[in-house]
Amino acid sequence: MDPARQKRRDEINKSLAFIQSSLAYSEPDGYQGLLTKLVFNLLEEGNTLFKEEKWKEAVGEFTEGLNVSLYAAADNIDVPEVLRESLYVNRAAAYQSLRNYELAVKDCEEALVLCEENRRALYRKAVCLKELGKYREAYECTTRFLLISRLDKQVNDLAQELAVHLGLKNRKPYISTKEQPLIITDNCQCKLSR
Repeated sequence: MDPARQKRRDEINKSLAFIQSSLAYSEPDGYQGLLTKLVFNLLEEGNTLFKEEKWKEAVGEFTEGLNVSLYAAADNIDVPEVLRESLYVNRAAAYQSLRNYELAVKDCEEALVLCEENRRALYRKAVCLKELGKYREAYECTTRFLLISRLDKQVNDLAQELAVHLGLKNRKPYISTKEQPLIITDNCQCKLSR
């Protein structure tokens, strides 16, 4: 294990041991920092395990991060929502890799509660819904994604595949020419002058 990762593991273990004890923390701001750092480290460790294709272990780290986040919230300590959002989306990715599509969809929904425009959550949810045979819901997720970011080829391809599967008619998109409007009279077409 590389030294940076070992240091992170040591920090995780030390912080978990502290919050599992009944010891008081000397200053509230420092305690919030400790919990935020712990959640961040758990997210990073989960990401590392995911890259190593150790998906069950990654789920464990992401889950621990979410649990610490809930523990902090119960004590009125704010852990940034962006961390919780990432934990849900990344745990969904691990569940997807484990072919546990139902849990992946649930985590995507939790991430979307925190940020309704989370493109990674929308795409992952669409893919998992497709795997579950819920093509209409999957198509709706791709539509939501494309309304936010229409130039994503991967999502466009998935949307097209789902549209074909659902028997929906594909249409050409409207492309504005931004030219001046035409005035049409009986026998003449003239550009409108401004």
